[in-house]
Amino acid sequence: MPVTRGRDDEGPFYRWGERGKRYRYTPGDDAGRRRARSRAAAQGRAAKARESTAAMDDATWTPGEAAQRNGGMALEVRDSKPPSQRGMTPVGLARARDLKNGRPLSIRTTKRALRYLARHLKDKQGATWADEGKGWQAWHGWGGDDIVLGALRAVRKVDPSWADRFEKTATGAALLRHVRA
Repeated sequence: MPVTRGRDDEGPFYRWGERGKRYRYTPGDDAGRRRARSRAAAQGRAAKARESTAAMDDATWTPGEAAQRNGGMALEVRDSKPPSQRGMTPVGLARARDLKNGRPLSIRTTKRALRYLARHLKDKQGATWADEGKGWQAWHGWGGDDIVLGALRAVRKVDPSWADRFEKTATGAALLRHVRA
């Protein structure tokens, strides 16, 4: 839908499409006219952003078997540990269960997984990693190394600009170097 120019009893205006808010200006005021047009265009960009967010909310993908195994493995290890050695937040537990059960993940959740793994890459050097400690449990509960490349491909299909930005962050680039090594 384009920005449209119109006039009614109250004077000239610009708006997005046929029913958008009317951004008014005074005839002969070029700066006011440009401002009204700019605001109508901004309304159109916001409408498009809402549409793409809705598409992202609806889009899902199912992680591969290795990531699903990681989720199940994390839950099993966690259950075998005494309470003081159990890792994962309630959100991490929910993610591990989703993975274990092969449930599709939303793109929003997939982005969350990528951000989590990028932030916590350093946990793989933790003192309890070899003992399947809390960091190990959480890492695998989010899918571990095996979810990263598939997750990024799934996100790129729906939100390529987010995927590009993620790859350029220091933590995102480090995560990708790690899983590609």
